[in-house]
Amino acid sequence: MATASSPQEQLSHLLECTICLDKFKRPKVLPCGHTYCAACLQSHINSKLIQNGKRQTSFPCPVCRASTTPPDPTTDADKWAEFFPVNSMVASMLEFKVGKRCDLCVKRNKETQAVSYCRECKKSMCAICQEYHDDMSACNKGNILNLNSGNKSNDIPPNLAFIEICSKHLNERIQFFCKDHNTMCCSICGFLEHRKCETIVTLDEMIVSVDIFVKSKDVEINLKKCQSNLKQVTSAVTGNIDTLDKDKAAITKQLKQLEDDISSIMDAKKKEEDLNLQSQKAKVLSLITENETDLIQLDLVITHGSEVIKMIMLHKLNQNQERYCHTVSEFHKGCTGVKMTVIVDKTFQDMTHKLCTLGKINMTRTKLTLPPCRTPATSDSIDNDHCKPSTSQNDLKVKKLSGMFVNMAEDKYICYITDIVQLSDSVLFVDHGNSKIKIFSNNYKYRDCLFLDQSPWSACAMSDTEAAVSFPYQKTVYIVDVTDKVHISREIKTKLMCWGLAALRDKLVISTWKDQDCVLILDKKGTEIRRIYPDQNYGHQFLRPSLVTTNISKGITYVLYHPGNIIVAYDSSWKTLFVYTHQDIVGQGGLDTDKDGNIYVCGSRSRGIQQVSADGTFLKKVVPLDKQGKIPLRIRFCKNSRLFMTYSHCNVIDVYDMYG
Repeated sequence: MATASSPQEQLSHLLECTICLDKFKRPKVLPCGHTYCAACLQSHINSKLIQNGKRQTSFPCPVCRASTTPPDPTTDADKWAEFFPVNSMVASMLEFKVGKRCDLCVKRNKETQAVSYCRECKKSMCAICQEYHDDMSACNKGNILNLNSGNKSNDIPPNLAFIEICSKHLNERIQFFCKDHNTMCCSICGFLEHRKCETIVTLDEMIVSVDIFVKSKDVEINLKKCQSNLKQVTSAVTGNIDTLDKDKAAITKQLKQLEDDISSIMDAKKKEEDLNLQSQKAKVLSLITENETDLIQLDLVITHGSEVIKMIMLHKLNQNQERYCHTVSEFHKGCTGVKMTVIVDKTFQDMTHKLCTLGKINMTRTKLTLPPCRTPATSDSIDNDHCKPSTSQNDLKVKKLSGMFVNMAEDKYICYITDIVQLSDSVLFVDHGNSKIKIFSNNYKYRDCLFLDQSPWSACAMSDTEAAVSFPYQKTVYIVDVTDKVHISREIKTKLMCWGLAALRDKLVISTWKDQDCVLILDKKGTEIRRIYPDQNYGHQFLRPSLVTTNISKGITYVLYHPGNIIVAYDSSWKTLFVYTHQDIVGQGGLDTDKDGNIYVCGSRSRGIQQVSADGTFLKKVVPLDKQGKIPLRIRFCKNSRLFMTYSHCNVIDVYDMYG
């Protein structure tokens, strides 16, 4: 029975030239993404140089047959292979790949079996040479890899050793991650290029904060999705090429009575379009090859790599995946179907050899529908702030009605409004920055204020005249009465920190942030009913529940979890209905629902708000018309479909009216 090849065998196969079937020697990569030995490629070029007695200015790729033109066709054809770039990835893998022979014995014209490999001096050694190496070399013995160690977890295949080597300083290993520049670096890079950066952490610190297994699964899923999208793009481009061929044949058959000039002009027109399509296809095929290599490397690293190697590879694969998605997105923007048609003039009696008198050849383009390629949500450890969604014509815009000044003369600090609750005849503002609860009338006139010893955080309405306000560090929820003057009527002690608050019929739902990563369910008297620990079978890591909101009519609770920027919906029996995630969501941003049950959540990169249906489907992005680059901190829907929007440390609260 045939057995599946191991990742090492697959990787070894990728390092073989498809022409000579041997290891690459001076690997040269073509625009279509296929790689060959320089000598093999030149031999292939020479064999295809003369066709039908004419000297060609291009040649087909030996694998995909894509027409390839050298950078300068006017130069000597015997040197064309040299003009193509070296495949740096293959070259690096070949450089660090260890064979079966001792590198030191080879210099003395001896053939000896290698038993170890030094990652520092990049040499394979037999047992005798290793003894001399250990006695005389200054290399760290921790860098010696045992080639006969089998599947020991502490050893990594030497052909992966290049991953942890700094690309700028080949004698240095990657040890740090700069969050400011979203890049990994060695100690020299850190000192020379990142010494002024504010946030630089070691890879050991990153490993502690990131679940490598979960992260690797997410990267693998995203890479496979990208590969599927890239193949669909290739299929679309190939379909265009096939359509051109069929249309050209059909037109040629219809116009066979016309002069040969018509066919030659059509060939020229088709070739012009064909070159563009072949270029598109070559670019995508190149990325597919890279994507396949990424998947194999990921498998190798997860199986054999150290934690440092895994972290570096995951970062690299995340960046590659963004590049793949960018290519697919760019293709989507200009993706059209291509057909060749002929527009014939009505008058045939003056037909001549010139095509302009007969008619002209048109390329008809129609928009193709392809699946979107979205960059997945990223963790806090690896930032991708440059992935910013663009504003769509289908965005839902909101009109600003007014701006409320919520600061008071006696306030010591700029207002930091962390929550808003509208009651029957008043609006309650939680000012975390000044440790106050401020009451305004429905026409936004100041009424009263409650001074507090500690800073409140969240609030929700309990009745027409009562609101619950959370004090997370005191593990206390105060019930505030605003019938006349605002005052505290009673308090509820919670066993865990209480951050986000929401009322659900006769229950109080509390998010605990990082205090056991659960959601508390209390009755209105303060008795704890249960704790909700989310299911872990959705491919996400549910930690840090920060905000909660409810759809009271349907008995649904929505919880926003910070890492991974995830919204989880629970039904009345606290079973998971769906999980919604998007890279644009702020982990500690605003969350609320409107009267129709739609969910609204703040986005950081787009500086807008996402509108999500009650069943977890993305609908639109809500864009404030005069947002002026500010990032919303909290949002609350109040009466008359008005939307209150607060910003971090800002004395002004904007009030918007919703319209499509």
